Amino acid sequence: MLSTFKKIWVGVAAFLGLAYIGFILHSQRTEPIPQNLTSRPWSNENPTHNKEFAEHSIATAQSTVIAYPNDYVSKSDNGEECNALYGEQYLTHLASHHTPYCEDGSQSGFECFRTHKNETTCIATSVLMDPFRQEPQRKIAMHCQLRDFTAERAADPAKAELLSGVQNVEDMPSGFFATGVKEQLKYWDIQPHDLNMQSTSGSLCEAKTSDGNWTLLVRRENNENFWHRLMEFWQSMVTLDVLQMAINPSTGNPYLSASDIPNIQILLTRNDAGFVDPFGVDHLWELITGNKPQFEIQMTAPACLGKVILPLYGSSSPYWAHAWDEADCRNTFLIDAFVKRVYGWLGIVPKRHGTETNNTIVTIIDRKGSRKLKDMETYVANAKARWPEVTFQTIDFASMHLAEQIKVIRETDVLLGLHGAGLTHIFWLPEESSVIEIQAPNRREPDGRPYTLFRNLAKARNINYFTGHPEREEGGDWQAAEWVEIKNEVFQALVDAAINAQMHRGSSAGEVLPRPLPS
Repeated sequence: MLSTFKKIWVGVAAFLGLAYIGFILHSQRTEPIPQNLTSRPWSNENPTHNKEFAEHSIATAQSTVIAYPNDYVSKSDNGEECNALYGEQYLTHLASHHTPYCEDGSQSGFECFRTHKNETTCIATSVLMDPFRQEPQRKIAMHCQLRDFTAERAADPAKAELLSGVQNVEDMPSGFFATGVKEQLKYWDIQPHDLNMQSTSGSLCEAKTSDGNWTLLVRRENNENFWHRLMEFWQSMVTLDVLQMAINPSTGNPYLSASDIPNIQILLTRNDAGFVDPFGVDHLWELITGNKPQFEIQMTAPACLGKVILPLYGSSSPYWAHAWDEADCRNTFLIDAFVKRVYGWLGIVPKRHGTETNNTIVTIIDRKGSRKLKDMETYVANAKARWPEVTFQTIDFASMHLAEQIKVIRETDVLLGLHGAGLTHIFWLPEESSVIEIQAPNRREPDGRPYTLFRNLAKARNINYFTGHPEREEGGDWQAAEWVEIKNEVFQALVDAAINAQMHRGSSAGEVLPRPLPS
């Protein structure tokens, strides 16, 4: 009996000891912990109420962050630079590296967050926006004496390390087509006196008279290219993710809470060209907050805005980083969350990989403007004759709603297109499918460098990638050219390789047979 009691006691003691060790390990964990899914995929499970920003007397180069929004799932290590660009470190670096930019005594606030490559997003507080101000005044103003970080580092060695990497506004990078924080601030009056904040209606814009609300002020590229527009939408969404992770040192809470998101007004700057495809990427802007964006140019009265977010610009996206050099990075941490959100917004339920049939579907992007493939109809007819069991479809995606485009791609086994925005659809292709990119002319080394943006994206998503080069062209602008010419035997070889790469999927026997070229 005593022996039995001792065994029970030893077991209990062992259990308590393991529990204590587990508690200690858990309490010492510093990495962000992914959260369970909620109805709002970018919200956090512990939302807090945001308070007004207080002044900071010194920069905070690094700070604590909370867990990233719960659609993100941590991936295994892919190398330092890979994870810094495409993994959770991309979000955590932004959230933990932020600095106040206004000197003490400024009535407005300006806090900027930076990536490890110094791309920047900022929050401004107490911002006057007045559509009736005339030159030399600008229509947007804040009461701020911008700090000179170069001078601060030189004057105080103790600050040098703390302010390492922090750039002055004029040194911040610009994005394509004059985008980015630096470019946006060129249209602001930034001066530390009350007259600067006097509206044409006579009211003074300051913290106590501001609306207290959040505004996402977006300067877009005004580029009709599908890839460009998707990247700038995505970066605006990432900006709000980061602000839900970053801790405001003045309050001890995140800058943004989940409850703030539906109340954010997206405002497109005065230069915006408007929506060019309301059923495509432009439609996705509503995904960010659930509300339709408004246009600054439509304002009819001055406004004193409480908190204004200047988001990351489109060309700051990590997926622009290796557009011209190869990068074998398989970390899909950012992609997976993004794709999940888009599918959820559009009501798309992706098919589970492994349910494919033997009916291989080849989808060919049908360009209607520039860079059309010469003799494409003949080449496709040849491919159909050589692969009678395969379905070939030529699709003009530009005429379709984005949801319908994605549904077509989700049923595609092989996607074929010339280098261009249509290959953005690699984001939606099923894993282990194939993509064929016909490169831009004159991009075969050593004469030129092939574009690698879509190659790298395909590799990251575990998609078989094949590329071919068209015939050389002399002079002219290849992007504006009407036709691109590739040899028929090259076209057929690309189709063969991409289809044969699908032979292992579904219930296929995986047998590869020779296919004679047409005479």
